[in-house]
Amino acid sequence: CSEDPVEVKRAALISERLRQWNLTSNSTYPDNATLSQIYNVSSAELYPLNLTGCMLSYDRSMEPEVIQLTGGSIEYVDANKLQVVVYFNRHDLRLIKLHNTIGSRILRTYIYFDASAILDFVENELVPVSMFAAQRVRSSGYQRDVTPPSLEGFDLDLNTGLLSLYFNDVLDSQSVNSLAVTLHSVEDSNSTYTLQDRTPVSPDDLDDYAVHLLLSQDDLNAIKAMLDLATTTNNTYISILGSVVRDIYNRTVFPVNSSDPFPISELYPDQTGPELVTFALDLNRSEVNATFNEPVFVDTFQS
Repeated sequence: CSEDPVEVKRAALISERLRQWNLTSNSTYPDNATLSQIYNVSSAELYPLNLTGCMLSYDRSMEPEVIQLTGGSIEYVDANKLQVVVYFNRHDLRLIKLHNTIGSRILRTYIYFDASAILDFVENELVPVSMFAAQRVRSSGYQRDVTPPSLEGFDLDLNTGLLSLYFNDVLDSQSVNSLAVTLHSVEDSNSTYTLQDRTPVSPDDLDDYAVHLLLSQDDLNAIKAMLDLATTTNNTYISILGSVVRDIYNRTVFPVNSSDPFPISELYPDQTGPELVTFALDLNRSEVNATFNEPVFVDTFQS
């Protein structure tokens, strides 16, 4: 009698093993990096990869340092569904880029899987690739990150003075240069303000993909005093020099030119009332001199 085609397929799929893989770490790809696996099954359809069953290491030692993937997205590459590409999530990509060994070069980039990593369409598990048989990335399948980070968005809170810039790559928070930031009221840069004070990075908002600046009181008040700047999302844009921050490979970011400033993502308008700081009384001149902690609208004064 003829063989059951399902059993034939099951026998073929049960022996599938990882054949070769690629690592691409480049900002031109979604989430900056891809992991490509190629399987040696002649005709297979694969269930989505269980990324927690996928580990990266720097060698085949007994106790290697390991980065276990936590998530991401996956796509088929070929019509036969033998090859899949995994797009790292930002958490995993951050760990890879901040690690001084794993993924740093071809000789230090290995991968292995446990049996739960992927199933075929009749639910056979993958024959695991152990740490002792971990496969090194192909020499032709490794690409270092060569693309500078680019701005993805920015927020401004006029109550706390927090200016947040969001990028698409891992940054060096020690390289921030706040003087490279200019706010614009409209796209044609009609009214602008460039930060004048070197601004510290907020210690409460650490994020390797973002720069969180605590504006000085002078900068914040200067912005508030400009009635056509940063009052709505329609008059809040930004331009940056490449030197505003560097990535972990010491590269400057893509600049945003003043001729084409970037629109704000989220604006938190000033909702905090001014406070009296000091006042002076001069009876010879019949005047009271009052100083407030932020700009006030003199035409609204009521005696």
